[in-house]
Amino acid sequence: MLAFLAGVGTLFAGAAIKASGTLLLALMYAGLSFATVAVLLFGIDWLYRSITKRTRNDER
Repeated sequence: MLAFLAGVGTLFAGAAIKASGTLLLALMYAGLSFATVAVLLFGIDWLYRSITKRTRNDER
């Protein structure tokens, strides 16, 4: 999962360097993309766990 997040951050950072030429902006884009993907993955995981917990409790 961390490799996926790092890959997404690197993609955004590379695009930002090409577009603007500043490393600081690239680091900001990389951090923002890393945080966005992390929050999305955490949300999906939380939703999956809450759904499966509910179905397991219903079966009992």
